[in-house]
This record gives sequence, structure tokens and C-alpha cells, in this order.
Amino acid sequence: MKNSLIILLIALTTILNSNAQTSGNGVIDIDGNTYKTILLGKQEWMMDNLKVTKFKNGQPIPHIQDSIVWNAWKNGAYVFYKNDTKHGILYNWMAVNDVRGVCPTGWHVPAGFEWDTLAKYLGGDEVAGGKMKAKLHWETPNTSATNESGFHALPKGMYGVNGSFNNIGKNAYWWSSTEHGVSSAWGREIGFNESGLFAGHGDKRDGLSIRCIKD
Repeated sequence: MKNSLIILLIALTTILNSNAQTSGNGVIDIDGNTYKTILLGKQEWMMDNLKVTKFKNGQPIPHIQDSIVWNAWKNGAYVFYKNDTKHGILYNWMAVNDVRGVCPTGWHVPAGFEWDTLAKYLGGDEVAGGKMKAKLHWETPNTSATNESGFHALPKGMYGVNGSFNNIGKNAYWWSSTEHGVSSAWGREIGFNESGLFAGHGDKRDGLSIRCIKD
């Protein structure tokens, strides 16, 4: 009886002190794409990057492939990494900020403080990235990757304002809804050789991934 009680207490302690995966209810976007979701603390996150091509009112998000047009564009837009659909969608920040909304109803692009809350829940900026990274699809050494959070971060790279696609396999970048200035906004980044989740700001015309959080 005593040994059984000790085992039970150890199990309960492990559960309470871990970031064990707890599934959410999932969500479907306007295009019919289905996303699994994960509960992390008091937050519910999508387990995959957004891949919608319409705002939530059904109006299309412009798909711009020409770099000159992209750089001059003042509104929301998206692009596929090297124009290959298998890599997923990258959005400029104007799509994030559009009043029509890119995330499904009841969901939104996380503000900077919501990313901070996630990092704190996972043990802090210095270690959160490793707990978010998928174990596969990253270049070596994929430092500290455990995916114990269930976030399943993948290195989808980015599209720069100079017209270049960069760092697929090496880095994951996501927008936040928080502006840094007239021409820049905050985002978050994880690297293949890093364990942290880092805040940084980039040109609003950059193409980054979006990960939605429940309202």
C-alpha cells in the first residue's frame, strides 16, 4: 500500500510539473482546412501554421509572386516559399493587421505578450524553442528539440523584401500582431541550432508564417 501511494504521488507530481500535451477542440478555417489544437497553460494554439487563402469574410487574400509587386504592395498578401505549395504559406504583416481577419472566427494572431506568456509557460525564452520544435525536418543539430509542448514548430523560412527566400530547414518565423513602428512589426523566431524562442522585429513586407491562438 505504501509503495502504491508513493508511485501515485510521483505520477501526480510529474503531471503537475510538466507541459504535457492536452488536445484542444480543433478549428476549421474559411477554406475548409482543419487544424488540430493544443492547450498550453490557459492558451489554446493551433498545432500547424495557418494556410488560408481568404480572409474570414470570404474575400481572397492576394497571392503575389512577383517580388517587385510584393515590395510595393500596401495591403495583405501571401506567397508560397519559392512558389512551391508544399512548403506552406508566408504572409506579410498587412494581412495580419487587416480588419477582415486571417484567423478563423474566435481566433486571432497572437500579440507579443501572448507569445511571452507561452514562452514563460514553457520555462522561459531560453528553452521554450526546443520544447516547441518538431523532432524532424530541421537541419542538424536541431538543438534541444523535444516537441514536448506539442506545438510542432517547423522551419518554414521567410520571404525577404529583397525578393529572396531564406532559411527553410533552419528557422521558423511567426508574426505577432504587435507593431514596432511605421514600417516594422514584432515576430518570434526559432533556429535549428538554438533552444530559445526569440523576439525580433522585421519589415512589414516580409513574408512570415502565422500561428493562430484562440480568443
